[in-house]
Amino acid sequence: LNIGWSSCLVREYVNVLSCFKCQGFNHKAKDCTKQRACKKCAGEHDINECKSKVNKCINCIQANQSLNLKLNTNHVARSEKCKVMERRVNFSKKRVEFSAHNARK
Repeated sequence: LNIGWSSCLVREYVNVLSCFKCQGFNHKAKDCTKQRACKKCAGEHDINECKSKVNKCINCIQANQSLNLKLNTNHVARSEKCKVMERRVNFSKKRVEFSAHNARK
């Protein structure tokens, strides 16, 4: 993006609201009514109490159970490998409209 005499690097960024209590989406921990889930292992504790050597994503586990999917669950919640997170990001991107009407060529 050129602004005046400067050339600025611009990257697309999409922030997906996520809960640090249950690792779910579209709400914050202070408003959460769901059961606590560890970001690393999906256990019922905070990540700072986690002793697990195994990564498990609570969001992919729940998607597999409720939607009868076969997603890989061997990653932490909200990681780059998480297909549920990827879907949330893609959904958010589709909701953003970029207008070229006012853009200069």
